[in-house]
Amino acid sequence: MGSAREVLGIEVNDALMARWAGWFAPQVQPFLVPVGSALAELGRPVATGPAAVEWRDTFEIYTPPSGMSCRGVTAAEFMALPREGRAALVRTQRAVGRRLVPSVRAWPALRAHGSREQADGHRFVWWPDLLEGREDEALVPFVEEGMRRSRHAEVPAATWREAGRVLPGPVCWPGRSRTAADPTAWRR
Repeated sequence: MGSAREVLGIEVNDALMARWAGWFAPQVQPFLVPVGSALAELGRPVATGPAAVEWRDTFEIYTPPSGMSCRGVTAAEFMALPREGRAALVRTQRAVGRRLVPSVRAWPALRAHGSREQADGHRFVWWPDLLEGREDEALVPFVEEGMRRSRHAEVPAATWREAGRVLPGPVCWPGRSRTAADPTAWRR
């Protein structure tokens, strides 16, 4: 990661990029598995895993489909499965609509880092070590996909001041803050 960059018209600093990376490629990831299958005991139940809210939004796992449960799995647990088991697990994720199981073909630079060997040779999982050093390349397009640029800069300062009178807490929008003396308050 480098210094601040612009994403959807909003300045994003390294600290926020690091948080995004943790949501995009967490140490423990959610996997949907068939109830009663051999994989049903893999990892831990999602209720005890970290960042369940981020999991729902990032991986689009809101409610497991009927007959499926959600398990939190580490890279070590994933890689300890036989390759056929990893392949079946990744194919199941695609079939049930879990996000972030990209194609190896879409990321040719990752082949040298084992993406093709992770599962079935066609799909892989973004683990933290695979994302490391590729945050801008992977995260920015993911965040921007299907989204419109922010129009914060088009809102007059008077509107932000008025919002500050009725909203709880500091009004911290890009380029605007409750006090003109501290224009960087929104970055904290």
